[in-house]
Amino acid sequence: MSDDREKELQQALAGCVLDSSWFYCVAGVGLAIPIGVRLKSYNPLVYLGLSGTLLDLLNGYNKCTKERAELRDYQLAVSTRAPRLCGLVGHARGAQARRLATGAGPDLGLGATLQRAVAFGPSEVAAFVRLTGDTNPIHQSLPAAQAAGFERCLVPGIMAASLFPALIGSAVPGALYLTQTLKFRAPVQVSEPMLASVTVSRISGRRLTFDTQLTDSAGAVRVSGSALAMLPPST
Repeated sequence: MSDDREKELQQALAGCVLDSSWFYCVAGVGLAIPIGVRLKSYNPLVYLGLSGTLLDLLNGYNKCTKERAELRDYQLAVSTRAPRLCGLVGHARGAQARRLATGAGPDLGLGATLQRAVAFGPSEVAAFVRLTGDTNPIHQSLPAAQAAGFERCLVPGIMAASLFPALIGSAVPGALYLTQTLKFRAPVQVSEPMLASVTVSRISGRRLTFDTQLTDSAGAVRVSGSALAMLPPST
């Protein structure tokens, strides 16, 4: 959104353009009237009047060099003061990528584990199935879930497994998820506390292999698999 100074400069430019000569508009109307009378039509007035107005506006814009320069210079100054977030993120990402690729990082290396505890609530499941178009009623209808033999509604399996790339991508911004194998050992129920874990099992250059697991509060594995991610290039 433009700030007050930018709005002020924009208004000054607009005022300069509108205050310019309206020669072409007047000339167009003057020429259009006799033609329109002769043809018994308003079309000449519309066409020539609008054409003259556009020419006047364009001519006025070209004449307002001072106002245009002030607005352009201000917008340029504002843009150069803006934080260069992409550059900062890229630098941090590259540094972390180098630590991970060599296994020398204090937080992530061979055998290191990332974890996140989560319980998917009804509103989160509803948002996910709405986004994906999953119409299976066992995700939102308690009678349907109970008729299928479950105590509560079930979290979509892919929703539960989405915690694995989320863990890796959050730890290494810019990492590219390459492959993921999954085995759904038991369903996850809505609002059931779960623990997602990814463990570095192999490092080959910029490619890291992770063992992935989703376990319940008793430690039983609900979802397991293996993931391969490629780290961003070092900067």
